[in-house]
Amino acid sequence: MSSAVVVMSAEGQQHVSSSGSEPTATDRSYGLLATPTLLVVGDSFAAGTGDPEVALYPRLVADRLGWNVRVDGVGATGFVSPGVRGSTAPPRRFIDRIEADHKNFNVDLILVDGGRNDLGRHPREVIAAMELYFDQLRQFWREAKVIIMAPSYVSPRIADNYPALAGALRQIASRIDASIIDPVALGWYRGVNLAPLFGPDGVHLNSPGNVYYADKIVEQLRALGLDKYSTDRGGS
Repeated sequence: MSSAVVVMSAEGQQHVSSSGSEPTATDRSYGLLATPTLLVVGDSFAAGTGDPEVALYPRLVADRLGWNVRVDGVGATGFVSPGVRGSTAPPRRFIDRIEADHKNFNVDLILVDGGRNDLGRHPREVIAAMELYFDQLRQFWREAKVIIMAPSYVSPRIADNYPALAGALRQIASRIDASIIDPVALGWYRGVNLAPLFGPDGVHLNSPGNVYYADKIVEQLRALGLDKYSTDRGGS
């Protein structure tokens, strides 16, 4: 089974890199894919910074679990954050992209990894946006397995609004029958030499950083039993 990666860049332009066919033909054609397909929705952690030498974590996660992957990642965005400051482009918040994601991607699992660009905002504003987004997501994908990443940068420092956001996400996950992965609660960044994981800007992950992040996500997906997930669409 060939797979493809669809990535939204920081500028909001769609890029497709594929091994085999373009994704559109299969994404809306039920019965053609037996291999589970994962959609990752996020920011520049999912989309990358444009370095072709860095293998990004969505691909690494999918490869380890034998899944297809689709990626909607737009830099500087989140549940509230609309994109790069000063940009004249339309807002690219998660909610602004959800209809296009639903139209373009027929998927079995959805990993939402965002909110780190909202960590400096008032919790009430972010929580309202999260609730709206996840309620709409569940309406669009009623049967998909949904995994929510609690927002954090790769740092042992905890943002002031993190406890409120993480608590709200746990309530949302319970309401929409989703799973949650919380890097802060799991201690991914405590007692670890993080310096070798960063690219030149000291924020985004380099190749070893993406491997570390992917390994941690896969570990939790396996703990949730999702590594054994299989689709019943049929096909071969």
